Amino acid sequence: MANSFEIIRYKQKLISSIVNQDTIINLIDSDYIGIGDELIYNNIFPYMRVPHTEEEKLTYITMRVDVPNISSSRKTLKDILITISVVTHQDLMKVENGGGTRTDLLGAEIDNLFNGSDEFGIGQLELKSNFEENVDYKHRCRTLKFVVTDINRSLCGD
Repeated sequence: MANSFEIIRYKQKLISSIVNQDTIINLIDSDYIGIGDELIYNNIFPYMRVPHTEEEKLTYITMRVDVPNISSSRKTLKDILITISVVTHQDLMKVENGGGTRTDLLGAEIDNLFNGSDEFGIGQLELKSNFEENVDYKHRCRTLKFVVTDINRSLCGD
């Protein structure tokens, strides 16, 4: 099977894991606890999304899955780079009863969910970076990048 189809499966697995975590759903929109799958394409996106306007007041999660390297020596292994971004309008940054901002808390929950996971590739998913950024004048972002090695299935006939 071509590597590009695996990217779709990785994103589906990431989204499935996210929508089933009540702590994450509560930080996005507490009205959707238990029905987090209804947030897909509304607050949880399988692509990198930017706000439509500076006034858009949402919290959402976006993602990218890239294959930046296929082993040149044996061509049996490849690197998978997963980028997950949490974007929040600045008016939603404060969390009641919270010990941090909404983006920081969501970043910590995503780190907890995926760092060390053996559900992706061979070995464990490893957090490589965790940066705070500004998307625009009114949106704040936390971007986490994870890496894992996987088998190059296009050579395996899967």
